[in-house]
Amino acid sequence: TGIPADSKRAFVQIKHRRSGSGTYHLDDQIVVTSGSVSVSVDDLLPNVAYEYAIVPVSHFGVEGTAKTGSKTTAKDTGKPPQPTGVTANGILRGIRVSVPRPSQTAVPDYKLTRVRIKATAGGAAILTVEGDQSEFEITSGLTAGSTYYADAQYEDTSGNVSELWSEEKSAVAGRADVDTEIEQP
Repeated sequence: TGIPADSKRAFVQIKHRRSGSGTYHLDDQIVVTSGSVSVSVDDLLPNVAYEYAIVPVSHFGVEGTAKTGSKTTAKDTGKPPQPTGVTANGILRGIRVSVPRPSQTAVPDYKLTRVRIKATAGGAAILTVEGDQSEFEITSGLTAGSTYYADAQYEDTSGNVSELWSEEKSAVAGRADVDTEIEQP
């Protein structure tokens, strides 16, 4: 067990296993004199449930009865990439922002795309829209003939968002200049 034979201290082993698996894996072996101990476990798969066991070990290296600890699910902390290929175009009474969806490899647990609309380049957002889509048509809250700036970010199911927003793209909101009168000959 890796316990020095001459040590007179008791040890605690922290072990984990995937829920439903019969095999525990040793995470750490800690000398405990009194009080409580906190342990961090690395390299767990995101969105997989794990069970923990705490096993007392005597100074002779004899394992005691394991006590099952809490169950937990490892959380994905990886951030989605910065969106690329974003375009913005004027449409009737607004703008259309297109944001290519990330690949399954880049963001395996993709949730949504968020788009910010700004009245000035690099300015604060005047409108934010989001959804599980790649095209956003914004027609309310914009003034026809005005230039707007848009950028985007991705979010995954763990709540992680792209660290960097996409490059800003500009578009002029389209006009609704439609002549409804018909001239009589």
